[in-house]
Amino acid sequence: MKKVFISIILSLCMIFNAAAKDKAQDLPDTTQTLESINYFDSGLFGQLDNGRDNLNYSALSIYNLLYALLKGAQGQTKDQLCRVLELEDSEELDRQLAAVISNTENMTNSIWYKDTLLLRPDYKEKIQAFDFMLKAQNFTRTADTRKTINR
Repeated sequence: MKKVFISIILSLCMIFNAAAKDKAQDLPDTTQTLESINYFDSGLFGQLDNGRDNLNYSALSIYNLLYALLKGAQGQTKDQLCRVLELEDSEELDRQLAAVISNTENMTNSIWYKDTLLLRPDYKEKIQAFDFMLKAQNFTRTADTRKTINR
């Protein structure tokens, strides 16, 4: 009985491994993006750590937000964001980051912007490709805004 159970477990592992390999073949190599995120996280931790016992943040979420801002930035702002993220903006990086985000479970990102601003359609399209929700908000009603964002 024990041998049959182990045999079934091994078979299931091989099936799931083969399915994962098939799925991975459809995805771009994300090594460059993951290395960039890890390097960013190391620097961010160094900036945030001030000797407290507990430090909790999501480097991936912060990286994604800065990358989303980069997609709409121009000139000096774009250059500064590239320096902070230590990357060169490229379509290949877009594909890699989109693959990382789409394969990260339970990750929700949103960008809240002043409701009187008009976002460029090409920027909206780029951001939505990274699974960001875009939300217009009236920030003058602070209590309502806080409740809305924190739902």
